[in-house]
Amino acid sequence: MRIALIIEHLARRSGIELAVLDLSRKLLNLGHEVEIICFQSRKDGDPDLGVPEAVKVHYLVDGMSANRVKKQLVDLPRLVVRLRRRCRLADYDFLIGTLPYMAWMMKLAGGRARKVICEHFHYRAVSVGWRLKRRWFYPWMDAVVALTHEDAENYAFVKPERLFVIPNSMPYESAESADCAAPRIIALGRLSAQKGFDYLVHVAARLRERLPQWRIDVFGGGEDRERLERLATECGVGDYLEFRGLTADPRRELLNSSIYVMTSRYEGQPLVLLEAQACGLPIVSFRCPCGPADVVHDGEDGFLVPTFDIERMAERICTLAQDLALRRRFGAAARRNVQEYSVENITAKWKALIEAIA
Repeated sequence: MRIALIIEHLARRSGIELAVLDLSRKLLNLGHEVEIICFQSRKDGDPDLGVPEAVKVHYLVDGMSANRVKKQLVDLPRLVVRLRRRCRLADYDFLIGTLPYMAWMMKLAGGRARKVICEHFHYRAVSVGWRLKRRWFYPWMDAVVALTHEDAENYAFVKPERLFVIPNSMPYESAESADCAAPRIIALGRLSAQKGFDYLVHVAARLRERLPQWRIDVFGGGEDRERLERLATECGVGDYLEFRGLTADPRRELLNSSIYVMTSRYEGQPLVLLEAQACGLPIVSFRCPCGPADVVHDGEDGFLVPTFDIERMAERICTLAQDLALRRRFGAAARRNVQEYSVENITAKWKALIEAIA
């Protein structure tokens, strides 16, 4: 099969871009010919994301306007024309889009290709307008792919035989496992409102007296760092919870910790939870939409806490922090359960989708 993956750009290490490159490798391993159609061309200084050598990248335009009206009235129609031309020239068997608005563009591009749209955000993470567009455009698709079973429930307007749940695979497997003995709690993620690290600061304020020998380390960069550091100081935990910036080796940091905590307001599919499980860490996470409930098995490899329940989050962390045997038992279960997201298992799901709609 000749398959084209459609993406806006390859200009940063965002989740969508890394997921597209990962999917390209899976499709290559299945024996397909894979290309990436990128709306905007690369610029000097853009990171090298490691596009597989066998994958050709086609750039449709140099860039799009920052003016919303011009983008809608000029840039997007131009992209549709160029996408249609590329599809007619290449005669693809499959088109796989990565953002909701690409559904109508693939439809207008025409051709015989089967058309698949992949979701990378949970259903309610976008505006009401975008939700309406999903309802209009997604029934045109041959397949719609949701990342989690929880999120798939929002797509009742898609025929059941066209709705698939295919999560991203675990980013890596770790030969080593954390021994969970260090008095250290860890969190990874962009310092933005979505990730809810302000809630973690308030959790830390409740843990300081109960677990004075423990520490919380947060790794990641983002626009909210200064605000979060100021909040930590105001809450009296500036020396208990530390925002340590980006790390070049997140796996090593996970292996040197004992509990992973997530306080996100919402997620798509949190790959960081799979990373933590691969390293044998028990997890305490808000049951936010969507993703944690698919990954964490409550009471088996971690704890799920009602979203924004700071007191319950602190209690569950204390339960783990005060019981080394429980941490190690949960960590061992995490390493077993994360195999559900192995490259082999997720590749098999894509193979089944292609066979089902081809």
